[in-house]
Amino acid sequence: MVTTEKIDLVTVTEAAKDLGVTRGMVHHHILTRRLPAVRVGRPFLIPREAVEALRRDRAAIAAASKTSAS
Repeated sequence: MVTTEKIDLVTVTEAAKDLGVTRGMVHHHILTRRLPAVRVGRPFLIPREAVEALRRDRAAIAAASKTSAS
């Protein structure tokens, strides 16, 4: 069975901009499997949904550390 669901993919540069980190950090997250990615030719493409989930996780961790530091 073939699915025709379209997945919105972003480049490493776009993911870095969305997350507010460097491209190197995005590559690190890909290599440590924190961000799923597919390789199309040489560049990686990342599902936008995964980038948004990582951003939410980072925000939750930051908020939790602020409340524990207070």
